[in-house]
Amino acid sequence: MILLMPLRRSRVLAGIAAPASAAALLALASLMWAPSAVSAASTATATATAATAATARDATTLRFESGFTGPAPANWPVDAPPVRFYILPGSSAPSCGLLVPDRKRVVPLVETDDGQDFPQCIGIAATLVFNHGAERYLLLRVRQRDTREDTSLTDLLFLDRGGIPQALDDLNDAAAPSGKPLGQVASWLRARWQRQGAPTAARKTSGR
Repeated sequence: MILLMPLRRSRVLAGIAAPASAAALLALASLMWAPSAVSAASTATATATAATAATARDATTLRFESGFTGPAPANWPVDAPPVRFYILPGSSAPSCGLLVPDRKRVVPLVETDDGQDFPQCIGIAATLVFNHGAERYLLLRVRQRDTREDTSLTDLLFLDRGGIPQALDDLNDAAAPSGKPLGQVASWLRARWQRQGAPTAARKTSGR
């Protein structure tokens, strides 16, 4: 919330002529707030980078598998990291992640629990690449098998910057439009970022 104080009590606005209208005063207040929004965005990006780097796997240690369904080429740019499927040590079921070839790293999407066969990554149901401001985002809907009988869809969001996609937590919000077309999900994200000023960086985790 922005608190608007009388001009005669404001040190920041001292020496500035009184605005002619409430709209002008709001414009000045917006200028005062803008640096904090930039700072919040920078902090979120730095946190996302650190969290993703901590969970990214060394691609040279993984056994990659074929025969699983990745993103349709028409919906996934050639310069975006490809989705690859792999088997983790101690498991016989597929996990999946975004392969960054020049870094020889894999950013996990869905992985089996340590030494277990669930949850499994069994396909990519939909993808969307969209821009917000100067940034590019990768939105993926991953199909996973949670038990022998149960499957589910998980929406995952990444900031495509700095060579390694950076995981974001915005879609963990209970208000996120789960199950809606990805175009609607992207619109919801843009509106959220307009309100809060920056994406939500992913928390550092040791697992998937």
